[in-house]
Amino acid sequence: IYIICHLKVTPVDRVPDQISKACSFSKSSNRWSPVEGPVDICRCCNKGRCGVSGRSRRLTHLEGQSVPRSRRH
Repeated sequence: IYIICHLKVTPVDRVPDQISKACSFSKSSNRWSPVEGPVDICRCCNKGRCGVSGRSRRLTHLEGQSVPRSRRH
């Protein structure tokens, strides 16, 4: 299993939105829910379609690249 994470820092007074959010997965409900902010900001996580389209294409491209076994952690 590989987990790819993108960390983004935003001002503390910025209201969470679909791009700047923190979502948590619940096994019992099998859904993503926001840590804070409106309930619908994690809707894209449930559909698997989050992010800016350019960023999504870039990540898809990177995921297809192999990493030498000696470099995996």
